[in-house]
Amino acid sequence: MSSPSDPTTGPAADLRSDLAGAFGLPLWGSRLCDGYSFVTNIGEPRPDRPRMGQWHLNVVFAFWRLETPDRVLVANFHDRDEKMKQGIATLDGKVLVGADVETPSMSATFFFGDGTRLRLFNASRNFDQWALVRPDAMVRDAGPDYSWELMELDDEA
Repeated sequence: MSSPSDPTTGPAADLRSDLAGAFGLPLWGSRLCDGYSFVTNIGEPRPDRPRMGQWHLNVVFAFWRLETPDRVLVANFHDRDEKMKQGIATLDGKVLVGADVETPSMSATFFFGDGTRLRLFNASRNFDQWALVRPDAMVRDAGPDYSWELMELDDEA
């Protein structure tokens, strides 16, 4: 069973540190990619990659769900493409106010000022679940095999 990680050390502290400066900023450029994956951005566009923000969240092989305190809005393991596209588009303009990571799964929750939550669930131990590109071009990678790594951004990304 997964549980929140210690907020002062480990993955939760890493993620909060990775997002330092992003809290209080709105998301933009949120879009469904192929199948169930999606991307979203926080902060100013990068000069060398104008479709990528200073912080860029890439959800690859994670199950995900967008919810309010009262209901599930959309889930990639349940809803059709059009509903997923509409749901992901609603992330634009939402203000990031918090984030948490569960161990050992590296599932994550991102919290927004309007009470909405984006929850990412580990879907496979064989593939990257999600990755966060930071302003310093370092990438926080969750997965595969429940790994938690920090690496340099590939020039091909």
